Amino acid sequence: MLSRGGGPTRGGPIAPGSAPGAIHSPAGLFPAASGSPLGDRHSDSVTPTLCSLTRLAQYNCQWQDGRVSQRVAALLVALIAAVPLAACSSTPSTTPAASQASPEPSPSSSPSPSPSPSPSASPSASRSASPAAKLVHVFPVQGKVSYGRTHHDYPATDIIAACGLPVRAAIDGTVLEVSRVDRFDKAHPKGEDKGGLSVSILGVDGVRYYGSHLSSIAAGIDAGVRVKAGAQLGLVGKTGNANNTCHLHFGISPPCSKVGDWWTRRGVVYPWKYLDAWRAGTELSPVAEVAQWQKAHGCPTTVPPGTV
Repeated sequence: MLSRGGGPTRGGPIAPGSAPGAIHSPAGLFPAASGSPLGDRHSDSVTPTLCSLTRLAQYNCQWQDGRVSQRVAALLVALIAAVPLAACSSTPSTTPAASQASPEPSPSSSPSPSPSPSPSASPSASRSASPAAKLVHVFPVQGKVSYGRTHHDYPATDIIAACGLPVRAAIDGTVLEVSRVDRFDKAHPKGEDKGGLSVSILGVDGVRYYGSHLSSIAAGIDAGVRVKAGAQLGLVGKTGNANNTCHLHFGISPPCSKVGDWWTRRGVVYPWKYLDAWRAGTELSPVAEVAQWQKAHGCPTTVPPGTV
């Protein structure tokens, strides 16, 4: 019999209307046979199922002939332990391990990883691999030329070319200085006059580019004027101390004071390797070399000793 709280009681009368030899449990009445708590295993109508045995143990059910003995109870417990509890349910249940395991997310619910960019899509890779990289510099003389890899006294390049060939801006920039008058006096040579007609430009890269010995300066080329790479600055000539040889003196230097410092303006690094690249249509910048020179030498504000 069940107590008011739903639990079993350990004694008491058999439920009214129950057949003799019946097993009582909250799940219902299960007939027993031959007075045995286990019933006849060969008769389905009188055999308590494993479910019945399980429920008997859970609810401490009684047999009609009295309390279940401790020995029978122990036997029931042993049987229950030997038989999987899953047999008590008509619907198979998952194993504890499977029920406790977190379900793996389905492929459709898991976030898709972002595709890694291919080398061809990388801007830096495409720029470095592109044979048609943007050209910043142009060769400063248009036409047939020749030049060496040495220069007297200081780093610069004399580009030998016929007088009258166009002299061009090597890069986008701003005109710093223009000399339209040839003041060179061979009897009393001054450093600032040796270039004859000349133009200097501060490039957009922060480097100063200087060309001298021109025969003429193009109209509109004045200090402060912005020019584009390839713009005509003047014509090849032999003014200043050109020794009657048509050529363009080409110098590369840091801007320093921008005007008046002819000892730096005339050139501090050799331009020939850059000229080789620009002539071949390949971009090569002197920025790093010029910066390295300036770091080592600074910007002299007076003519260095021994300068001629």
